[in-house]
Amino acid sequence: MTFQEKKNLGFIAATVLVFAYFWFNVFPRHPASGAAAETVLRFWGSTVLIYVVTSIGVLILLHILTSITHTVLTREREPSFMDERDRLFDMKSDRYMYLTFIAVFLLAMLLATLGAAPAVTFKVLMTAFLMSQIVGSSTEFFLYRRGY
Repeated sequence: MTFQEKKNLGFIAATVLVFAYFWFNVFPRHPASGAAAETVLRFWGSTVLIYVVTSIGVLILLHILTSITHTVLTREREPSFMDERDRLFDMKSDRYMYLTFIAVFLLAMLLATLGAAPAVTFKVLMTAFLMSQIVGSSTEFFLYRRGY
């Protein structure tokens, strides 16, 4: 398995673990349905912000750890260049990632328009982050696996 494939599998695992932590530890603490709208929106706004910052931080840390581990185990440095194929794979995975996020984001906005509770809307929005990251990493993984 190449470095890029390992990196993408690690990103998928880390993304799912961070989301699972939020799903089981943070989501159950949301304010009751009778709470003031300001309290509910403040909770979900801060939760989404913390989730995004945590996800980015974990992915950066994972990238550093993957690079160090790869260097120690194989005695090779991480490839520091991107050729045309790498750029093409990156652009394709980004395109699918953005399309997935936009589709699920529009679903969240549709739910908000139809009168769904803020908790539902924000959970769908955070699921959009999760799905887009998984789609992007898995697309890049399969493109590297396929080789063209």
